[in-house]
Amino acid sequence: MTELTHPAMRGFFRDYLEQGQPLPLAETLTKVGLQYDEKTAVITPVAQPTPAQLALRRAWIGQ
Repeated sequence: MTELTHPAMRGFFRDYLEQGQPLPLAETLTKVGLQYDEKTAVITPVAQPTPAQLALRRAWIGQ
């Protein structure tokens, strides 16, 4: 599968697909100013996102 994507994706495939590690959802969503509750699987916006978080959120999901 790595041949069809960027070589940097190899670590992602190994960790999360082959080894079955849980995805770092909370860590990743924090980068875009969103909070993830692992117990309820609910995603909510943080109260005061930084300009960098908002810019990255717009780039990722257009919001």
